[in-house]
Amino acid sequence: MYTVGQLARICNVSARTLRHYDSIGLFSPAKVDPNTRYRYYGTEQIGELWRVLFLRELGLSLEMIGDLVRDGAVADADHLEAALADQAERVRAEIGRQADILNRLEKTLAGLRREGEVSAVAAVTGYTVSMKQIPDMEVVGVRRSVPIREIGGLFAEAGRKLRSRPVGPPFAIYHSPEFDPENCDVEVVFPVAARGEKTLPGGQVAYLLHVGSYDGVGAAYQALWDHVKASGLEPAGPPREIYLAGPESKKSPEEYVTEIQYPVK
Repeated sequence: MYTVGQLARICNVSARTLRHYDSIGLFSPAKVDPNTRYRYYGTEQIGELWRVLFLRELGLSLEMIGDLVRDGAVADADHLEAALADQAERVRAEIGRQADILNRLEKTLAGLRREGEVSAVAAVTGYTVSMKQIPDMEVVGVRRSVPIREIGGLFAEAGRKLRSRPVGPPFAIYHSPEFDPENCDVEVVFPVAARGEKTLPGGQVAYLLHVGSYDGVGAAYQALWDHVKASGLEPAGPPREIYLAGPESKKSPEEYVTEIQYPVK
């Protein structure tokens, strides 16, 4: 049998790690001397430890490995394959998130290097604010005060009111002067060619594109509003979010594309 130190040397792991694995019930010694409390490990346990360490290298948490060990899944090819497939999905998702961060870092660096070509806000955030004129628009939709997480239900409700195919992507108008994610006055609409419920007035808007999940949209609003203030413009209505590619596109959240508009004068 091997002592803690000997097994640690064989498997290139610290004795502290082995003691920790024992304390959480993940990998325990075959024998503990009742007098000295020394731990001893059997030869057959070396392979078990190698499997645990290998799964840690693949990024599985100790809790996940413990569940696999207790279920006997580490030695079962089918169960192990399913667990590793799940881990592969998590790694792919994390790679996507990191790729999004890298993309935004590169945009920020490019903006900082193009001194004078973009505003200070755009350089820092990676957003470029532009101006355009939008026409009057016929729309159908619904307006409610709801928690922001329930906005998806408003899209479904608005979609049921359509009598023909919309002529553009859906969008949301945020009417609340002070944004409250638990009680947001929001209007969800679809643009239509004719016979709309109302006409939204056109006019000049400052706008930008936000690529990525909605969790990071706050920085986009900051860039937009700071640009409006720095340009000496005045608000002329509530902001709008046009969902060019959202959940209905079946893309991952990192690939969502949202145009944020702010009417100005």
